[in-house]
Amino acid sequence: MNFTSSMDLQRSARPPTTRPGFRISAAFMLTLLLLAAACNACSQAEERAAQEYAKAVERFNANDLDGAQRALKIVLEADPDSAPAHVMQGKIHFYRQNYQDAAASFQRAANSNPDHIDAMFWQARTRMMKNEDEADEQALQILERVISLDSAHIEAWYAKGLLHQKRGQMDAAIAAYKSGLQNSGKIALIYLQLGSVYHKASLPSEAERYFERALALSSDPDLRAYVEAIRNDARTPSVGPEAAPR
Repeated sequence: MNFTSSMDLQRSARPPTTRPGFRISAAFMLTLLLLAAACNACSQAEERAAQEYAKAVERFNANDLDGAQRALKIVLEADPDSAPAHVMQGKIHFYRQNYQDAAASFQRAANSNPDHIDAMFWQARTRMMKNEDEADEQALQILERVISLDSAHIEAWYAKGLLHQKRGQMDAAIAAYKSGLQNSGKIALIYLQLGSVYHKASLPSEAERYFERALALSSDPDLRAYVEAIRNDARTPSVGPEAAPR
């Protein structure tokens, strides 16, 4: 008769165990899979938000404010802190003369990014619509902040000039307008270069459009003469050697 030893009985009584290495590896793989699924879902949401924001910009530029607002709703559901989306939503309220809602949207954008220039500029514009001395002073302070961050912000210089002019501060208004004109020269050069690029690409109508914009922004006589010279040169048809007069 075979007898089982006490050592054999103890071994058989132990519950089966899973190797620790295998258990850790399985858990790690499960975590990786969950993370990958979450990242994929996030990337898809971000991609859709970007597409909807592009659609909102397109609809806004086409003056379809309802369509822009529908797209912005999707963007803000995906990213509630999107400063550009809040700014555009504020502009929609502004153009509909819902200034209180506009101010709230611009404030949300500023909360998300305190140095967001568009948010600050439109905050100033919204305050200017109140036609109150205190609101005008607040708008002026905001515009000063915008200009300190972007000295070439022509709209901010213009708005600042308007505020000074409204308050009877004519010297300050003239200084603001002149500062805006100085910076407009830089933009005129950019338009000039765009016109030159389109001219070289054999797109004369597009080139002429940008040359005209450059001229409109050229307040300095020397700059204007330079722009006209470039435009006239572009208008002159080039003559190849084979077609040159003998």
